[in-house]
Amino acid sequence: MIQSPLANYFLERGWSWTTSTILPYIVLFLAGFFLCILLLRYVKKKLWRWIAVLFLLLVPSGVYFGLYPIYEFDFVDASKGIVWPKDLTHIDEKGLVIVVIPGCPYCAEAMETANQLLERNPKLSIDVVVLAKSVEDLKAYRSKVDGRIAVVAATNEQTYVRLSHGRFPFYLQRNGSRGYLWTHEQVGPMVLDRMEQ
Repeated sequence: MIQSPLANYFLERGWSWTTSTILPYIVLFLAGFFLCILLLRYVKKKLWRWIAVLFLLLVPSGVYFGLYPIYEFDFVDASKGIVWPKDLTHIDEKGLVIVVIPGCPYCAEAMETANQLLERNPKLSIDVVVLAKSVEDLKAYRSKVDGRIAVVAATNEQTYVRLSHGRFPFYLQRNGSRGYLWTHEQVGPMVLDRMEQ
């Protein structure tokens, strides 16, 4: 997940994914507010005062939103509850599985997110399942992840293809005999907070 430098600042200090996404908007709005207070002392004409207020309150947050927009699933947990497939019982309880295919740019981006999740929660069990038989494809993904993340070839491709509906990467998290599934588009800050627990 691509985060702004300001959001990463908050993430690195231990704030949740959701809070780290919201805080930059609040900080920039408050900075604009305080600049308004300072500037309004020097602006005497009523029209210019209103222009200054609107400009300083809206432009910092507006520019930030233009660079780092809020997407549909950023503040929604759109997980799909599933009955855990019997042929995937080897996956750890509460383990996170990221299913990828070779040559997929979104799958490569998911590796960065996996590294961040593991950095923030070293106890998290993460497996990357590659739907490929080639050793080179496995090596390509292994080179992108922390050594504690297992990268394996899929042994039951049909199960993963059935679950994915042709959309990659997708994420699975086990919870006993049930589990959760997210497509790449559905992984926002709220989902990352849930995965990280």
